[in-house]
Amino acid sequence: MNRQIRRRVAALVKKAEAKGIVLRKNDPSTPTLEELVVKLTEHGFKAPRQFQRPLSWKKSNKLKYFQSVLMNRIEGSVVIVNVVKALAALKRATPSSENEAYINYNKCIELFEECLKEGKKFIALDGNNRLSFYMALITGEYRIPDGTYEYIQDKNDSATNFFTVTRKANTFNDLPELVKEAIYDRVQVVSEYTQADWYGMSQVFINTNTMVAPNEQELRNASVSDWGEYVYNIRERNINLISMMFRDPITRLYGDDWITGCLDFAIQAIEPTEEPVTFESQINQDRVDSEGKSIAEVYTANVKCHPINQESKWNLYDSELVDNADAYQAIFTSLTDWVSKLVDEASTDKVKKHFKTKSFIQNLFWMMCNGIETYEEAVEAAKLHYEAYADENVRYGEDQATFKNACSGTGLSNIEFRYIILSRIIGEVSLKFSSDVNFNEEFKLEVA
Repeated sequence: MNRQIRRRVAALVKKAEAKGIVLRKNDPSTPTLEELVVKLTEHGFKAPRQFQRPLSWKKSNKLKYFQSVLMNRIEGSVVIVNVVKALAALKRATPSSENEAYINYNKCIELFEECLKEGKKFIALDGNNRLSFYMALITGEYRIPDGTYEYIQDKNDSATNFFTVTRKANTFNDLPELVKEAIYDRVQVVSEYTQADWYGMSQVFINTNTMVAPNEQELRNASVSDWGEYVYNIRERNINLISMMFRDPITRLYGDDWITGCLDFAIQAIEPTEEPVTFESQINQDRVDSEGKSIAEVYTANVKCHPINQESKWNLYDSELVDNADAYQAIFTSLTDWVSKLVDEASTDKVKKHFKTKSFIQNLFWMMCNGIETYEEAVEAAKLHYEAYADENVRYGEDQATFKNACSGTGLSNIEFRYIILSRIIGEVSLKFSSDVNFNEEFKLEVA
């Protein structure tokens, strides 16, 4: 776990201790898998995405864990919250909206009440992959790969036994009775919390994932912020777009982090100013023409640029949801449609590949937030973007970065150069389509 992650974890833990209700839990219990599955089937359980990494077990993971169950090698504990008891504790702590803790607890109260309405009395904070596998195995949903398996019938046995699974008989009910009884009798350690709030559940999520430290986006997702739900909804509604850029956008919440970066770019990275601001770096800085004359160009605009980094994304999550949040959601919806069309209509594989890059799609999103309103305009903007991306004659700053270089990062100079090029693209598109957009004076979307 790097220093930045440790600092963020420490801050969340400190906030939990200062603002949260005291975490309480029962002594660990050791139900058999049969007892555990019956309990969760009867009472229902939910694994809120804020406190769980997405289900990630592949076929190979499930097979290995099945073999661990057979050999009685179940390790680690499952962590759950008793929703009925935890909800009662929160309501005792904040009996009315006038109570100082009400706002702090209300989001968690809503989550618990939603669970009960869905008929789910338990929340899984750790072990969702294991619980889901147990349920799928014993209910017959999991199809066991054919082959010969070794298993321990009784924990006191000194020797192992074998059985065979065929393709036509590969569910739990098809197993020999002795094998089924052995699986039923396996024991899983369970830690059950009876008092917890959002901060506390975040803390448990962090503590139970210390072996593979949660990344920044996973921590943001578990924090008390309306942005987490908002970003999640955008990802779910635009999963085809996100899948163009990420092989598995849900793992480690990579897709959510990219969406957060887009929103940060549109809302915080380019700050409108009343007075013109001269950028510190120059276009074609320290460059000369064939006659040795400087071709450096000072750039001035009514904006102040800021870098996009983990800290700026945390600042976004720590802020209130913007009033025009619906507008950004609508732009993402159009973005998915337009990028799909651009890819389908691309003249070459090279252009098609460019239109699928994270930087192009993020830049197009920003341009759509700031003047590009129709698909025809987007087509022209995409053409100009592709040309600018390949242009090595226009450079920026002391390192003489190209626009392509700028698109590979989100530091201050990168954001400044991206702003310069993207604003020029919007200006050219505006002229071609007779638009009255004055980019440097007015944003299409009101920023926070």
